[in-house]
This record gives sequence, structure tokens and C-alpha cells, in this order.
Amino acid sequence: REDALSICRSILARPHCEVLISGGQTSYLLPKQDDYVDHIRYFVGNHVTLVPSLDAIEEDILKVSAFCRNGAAENEEALGNAWKGRLNVAVSGRQWLDFTVAGKEDGLEIIRKALSLQPEDMVSFGDNFNDLGMLRYTGRSYAMRTAPKAVREAADALCDRVEETLKELYREQFE
Repeated sequence: REDALSICRSILARPHCEVLISGGQTSYLLPKQDDYVDHIRYFVGNHVTLVPSLDAIEEDILKVSAFCRNGAAENEEALGNAWKGRLNVAVSGRQWLDFTVAGKEDGLEIIRKALSLQPEDMVSFGDNFNDLGMLRYTGRSYAMRTAPKAVREAADALCDRVEETLKELYREQFE
């Protein structure tokens, strides 16, 4: 929790950055600009709880994200260097930087074990740097054609739409 709060304070100290704090059922916001609340609520589609301070968040913090109006890549070094090696720090969109304890591949490992699968039985789709571990984990991986070059290179294949690729995979397997 102290690490998460420290990250939040660092994000809030940056003039062009807003913080998104993920709890179990809501996204906590301490907005600097009103349009950020509308963006998270209506564009991203999250349930939003406005809080007056970090101390007002009582539940466990699951993830911290920085929304960087001037671009995530421009803020990655300043915000992320202190945490690399301790937390996963990844650009997850043009304006998003995520700080997590676990990566998507960790979630897939739990699912894999619960379903008695092997990684080679699994497929993943990714579009940004926060997907790299997941793409490397599964037996078959697809990157969106619009993904950054490093993400495209980490995948087995490229696709335009997840739905169409899943339909193709289904036809290959069952028809």
C-alpha cells in the first residue's frame, strides 16, 4: 500500500498527469481537470469514485495508472525508473502508464492451472507494452497491426480484429 501511495503522489506531482487508482469495484480519482472524470467514466467506462485525498481510499489498491496528457512514453522514465525491478511498469496506451505487482501472464498462469491447460493450449492478443509477458506466455499470440513495433515482433502473428481471428481459429479447429 505504501508503494502504491508513493506512486500516486509522484503522478500527482507531475503537471500533465492524472492518477487512476483501481480498487475492487471502482476507480478512485483525484482529478486535476474535470474532463478527466468524464473520460474515465464515459470513454473508458469505469465506475468512478472521487476522493478528496489518498487517505480516503480504505480498500486495497489493486493497480495504479498514470494518465499522461503529454504521452506515457514522455513520462515513463521519470515515473517508472524508481519502481523497475520491484513492480511491473508498462506503457499501456499512448497516454497510459500502468504500475502493477503482477502481469497479465500471472493471471493466465492461474487460469491455466485451474483449467488444467498448458501454455501452448492458450492464445493471447495484445496491443501494447503491458501485453508483452502475456504474448510470450501463450502458445499462440497475436498483436494488433497498430501495436508498437516491439509488441508486433513479440507475437507469432498480426491481426486487425480479435473477433475475426477467433472465428478463423474456431474454423481451423472445428470445421
